[in-house]
Amino acid sequence: MYNAWYEKEGANAVEALNEVASKYTCFLVNDILATLLKTQNGKLYVKGSKVDTPCGVAMMEGLQPMIKRLKEKAAVEDFSRAKGLMEEKVEKAIAELATMEVRDKKGINRSLQTKIWGFNVSSTDLEVSAISILKVGFKLNKYFDIQLSSKSGTVTVTLPEPEILSHEVYPKIDKLDIGWLREVKSVDLNQNLDLLRKEFRRDALNSDIMDKAKKQAARLMEILLTPLIKSISKKYLLKVRFKNVNPQIEENVEAEPFGKTNMQ
Repeated sequence: MYNAWYEKEGANAVEALNEVASKYTCFLVNDILATLLKTQNGKLYVKGSKVDTPCGVAMMEGLQPMIKRLKEKAAVEDFSRAKGLMEEKVEKAIAELATMEVRDKKGINRSLQTKIWGFNVSSTDLEVSAISILKVGFKLNKYFDIQLSSKSGTVTVTLPEPEILSHEVYPKIDKLDIGWLREVKSVDLNQNLDLLRKEFRRDALNSDIMDKAKKQAARLMEILLTPLIKSISKKYLLKVRFKNVNPQIEENVEAEPFGKTNMQ
């Protein structure tokens, strides 16, 4: 949804394709085809733009025309998708358990240059800062299961793997010095705001917030379910497990038990 709102979902896919295809294209040309063709100091005599190397020939004359057409198509689809978000009102029932909240602040500084005949004639300085409020937890509508085993004396609660439930970004323009020969377009602001959003999410995913969310979920399950379990029998032990429901492979994550709760 975020990529669609910033009109970048299709463009991101094309950029990823271009990056991967470029690496394999240059490897194929330089290490295989170039050994079969006649070159002088690793160069070919061909006509084109930036084609002084075999890799340049493949990239500029072979790969880039296709990437250009894909980017044009992605721009149209992204615009249609973003417009659809505003036109449609979507209501759906949710069942979520938010256990952790991350607050952060970041800033970005950009200098946008305007060139004429290769010379910088005007520049615009842009400084944008933003605060982020990101909540991590569990989508219980994906998976939620409680099993009671009288044989082993356990009550097992299975939750899905934690994920980002919501992410709010509040941007603020701290500095905007527009050059005399340049206009700040909406795409300039959107790209920088989207970059800040991605950095907030990347930092959160690279931290230990998911493990903390699991431990907090185990504590909440104990607080909520222990009175009910003890009313059945005092011998029962509560276990909390986490299931990776996306690739349909169950994953048991061991952690330190909290009280009499065993979290796996």
